[in-house]
Amino acid sequence: MPEKRSLDVTLTLPVTADEAATGVKKRVEISRIVRCPKCFATYRAGPGCDACEGGLVSRDEVLFVVVPPGVERGQELRLAGKGHESARDDAGDLYLAITLPAPPKGAPETPKTTLVGLWKNRETRPAFFAVGLLALPFLLWGADRAIAYTKRAPVGAACANNDDCASGSCMSLYERDTLTIGTASVTMLPRKTGAVCTTTCETDADCPSTMTCAPASQSERLSGMPDFGLGPGEPNTRACSPVSPAPR
Repeated sequence: MPEKRSLDVTLTLPVTADEAATGVKKRVEISRIVRCPKCFATYRAGPGCDACEGGLVSRDEVLFVVVPPGVERGQELRLAGKGHESARDDAGDLYLAITLPAPPKGAPETPKTTLVGLWKNRETRPAFFAVGLLALPFLLWGADRAIAYTKRAPVGAACANNDDCASGSCMSLYERDTLTIGTASVTMLPRKTGAVCTTTCETDADCPSTMTCAPASQSERLSGMPDFGLGPGEPNTRACSPVSPAPR
């Protein structure tokens, strides 16, 4: 019994560069071994078939093959069942190896429009370097911005402005000192002691353990409270604030 692989047929299929780029239908002539159309290779008892004398005959065929666009040199097209036949096995396959004409002497095989082509072509290599150098600062700037964003401070951390906070706003902190003269006490003007990242809240559970959810209209420490869209001094405006220190 012949091996299945021996039934395969391999032919070359020449195409032009334009045909390879756009696709084409090609005529292919093939001579292959097929089962005898008279006895169908049945090997019946009695006198042998006078047409084949063995069950198989050679037949010339013409096939029309569609070559898809974008094929490359050395690529194979497979036509199942179009190889040689045998008396007992399934027919082999037909393989068509694509061949392309050699490019003109000195012409690059890779198109200049690809990155590889730009690198290989000495004429465009300086431009390739120039574009890369021009793009480098923008790539570094984008990476720096991405790193800076990931390093933004959480609620309760010190900040200088709103851009430093991962969410919410940068809230200024103030304290008031009390000056005692004899039996009289005078409350001094508030002084800024720092700034922390804050955000709106409803209860203390919405804030870190070192902060409390305080009404903006009642807490002296929130004198620098940013506007959260609820209007300054409204009772329902609450934000996370550091726990107030003990009175002096």
